[in-house]
Amino acid sequence: MKRSIKIYFLPVLALTAAVLGSCSDWTDSESVDISRPSLEEQNPALYAQYLAALRAYKASEHKLTVVMMDTRDGLAPIAQNQRLTAYPDSVDFICMTHPENLASEYADQMAEVRKKGTRVVCEIDYARIESEWEALQAPETDEPETDDTVTPGDVTDGVQEEAGSEGDATDSADDSAFLAFCRERVEALTTSCERYGFDGVTFTYDGPVLSSLTPEQTTLFAGRLGVVYEVLKSWHAAHPEKLLFFRGGPHKLADCSLLSECSYVIVMARKATSREELSVEMSRACVEGVPTDRLIIGVTAPALDGSDELGYFTQTDAAGKPISAIVGAASWVLELSGYDKAGLAIDRAWNDYYDLNRIFPNIRQAIYIMNPVPEN
Repeated sequence: MKRSIKIYFLPVLALTAAVLGSCSDWTDSESVDISRPSLEEQNPALYAQYLAALRAYKASEHKLTVVMMDTRDGLAPIAQNQRLTAYPDSVDFICMTHPENLASEYADQMAEVRKKGTRVVCEIDYARIESEWEALQAPETDEPETDDTVTPGDVTDGVQEEAGSEGDATDSADDSAFLAFCRERVEALTTSCERYGFDGVTFTYDGPVLSSLTPEQTTLFAGRLGVVYEVLKSWHAAHPEKLLFFRGGPHKLADCSLLSECSYVIVMARKATSREELSVEMSRACVEGVPTDRLIIGVTAPALDGSDELGYFTQTDAAGKPISAIVGAASWVLELSGYDKAGLAIDRAWNDYYDLNRIFPNIRQAIYIMNPVPEN
């Protein structure tokens, strides 16, 4: 294609230069629209067969791929990795991080990826709700504002790291104001799921380890999660056709009753740097009440700005470069274990878009590793 463009375009440029040199009155330039027709435009029948094959693949038994996609509140996508249609066709689920005030462009993109059997869910992030509450409670000052909220793309991507970081719960005897706020926010987010036509909801929670809490803090977190559970269970009962996922640390829940209603439980292992560490994280998550027939391991793509060292295994490839955690985790998914490994979830998936040779190279490789094409 590039060669044909040069063949036809270079004589045109030479002629244009000669004309412009002799006719000084011709000073206005005219843009030339060069577009490459898609497969759908070139061969609609073949494209229809391709879509049917994709849907059949996703309806079959296979290892799932879930990607987190960063969305900006109320803003239209301006980069390719902010578009649902840019992600690999074989991705099963795309989870959008900010479901409120969704730009109108996403409705068409949702319809387009659904033709491929891809389903789109939205995130309800407990840490983000707590951050919003804390921002409301902060006293007004004349000091310049700083953004300390957790946003997708940061180190945590809405998933808290260690004990005490999930809102730094206090021993407050009266938590009623936050409980009311939390209920309001979860109800608003589930309403957004309906308004924008999402296929379901992912509830993200990765709070402190229960053993690190005082009895008062344990009671506090139990009450807060109880409100979230109440809203989500009520919503799911009213919309049983919608998907419900859990994402985070199941072993950090005082009450695991919500997990039985979840289609999949995503166990976050962002800091894992080896297959062995993935196994440790998954084993830690398999406490009483956690269904072991629907587990998905969660890793992350690296940070583009180098703000953290997550997203790599210590193991290196033939060239001596660290192996992507996405690729390493995909191989781990195929290893036998005492629980079902349903697939792989990828945080900061938008960062994997950038590559000189092919977009989303590690995600594509992970899908192929988990679901190799059978040899004839």
